[in-house]
Amino acid sequence: MNEMPCKPPVHPHRPVSKSRSAPKSRPVSKSRSAPKSRSAPKSHPSLKSLGRPGRSAGFTILEVVMVLALMLGLMMVAVPTIKYLIQRSRLTGTARQMSMLMQKARLEAIKRNVPVVVRVEYDTDRVFSFADVNDNAGNPGSDLEFNPQAGAGSGATDYALEFLYLPQEVFFWGDEEGSAEGASSVWQFTPSGGAGPNVAVFQPDGTVRNQGAFRIGDRLGNFFEVLVSPPATARVAVRKFDDGRAPGLDGTYYFEQGEGGGRWVWNE
Repeated sequence: MNEMPCKPPVHPHRPVSKSRSAPKSRPVSKSRSAPKSRSAPKSHPSLKSLGRPGRSAGFTILEVVMVLALMLGLMMVAVPTIKYLIQRSRLTGTARQMSMLMQKARLEAIKRNVPVVVRVEYDTDRVFSFADVNDNAGNPGSDLEFNPQAGAGSGATDYALEFLYLPQEVFFWGDEEGSAEGASSVWQFTPSGGAGPNVAVFQPDGTVRNQGAFRIGDRLGNFFEVLVSPPATARVAVRKFDDGRAPGLDGTYYFEQGEGGGRWVWNE
């Protein structure tokens, strides 16, 4: 006789659960590989070119000191040269301005039909031009002095034309003197009415009463003159002193630029 399979006893308060299936096996995970190492940051091309990978950009104290020393050396060479060029420009510029003042004085004499006087004044370091219309007493006529009369009408008394003040390190100075404002600062021209140096007198017909020159110089021994010659034409010329050449036709050592094929020579 076939035996009936035994059922497990049923708990009165516990529902019969379905037969538990075996727990699902978790899939076998692949073996974890070691974490990828981070690649080193790419170095900047400029650092590579410098051959200093891994070093921040900048300068060392030694590099800064070397650059400063180089700059200081260049300044020591350049500053004297620049200073010399400035002084050279100052001297030539003053001579040319004086030349223009003389030419304007000549034109004023022709235009106004009166003598025009140009003189240097040592106490004020200036060149001064004026129309010489009357004398010291106010009477019409030239006395080579500046005597403006109060209350006189326009053109009836002396009147100022132009002033030119000498810049620093430029002096009334001729080559024959050991110091500035000597007798050779003015060469020839016409004796003034007073005790001052000779003056240039431009006549209404465009001539100059006597030829001559005003001279300026610096402490380096560079000298210029503004020459008015010959009297008939009153030509104004700028000339520089050069005693390394034979004297010119007027017996002086002053020459225009390029005169006789020579160039101006400068003392430094």
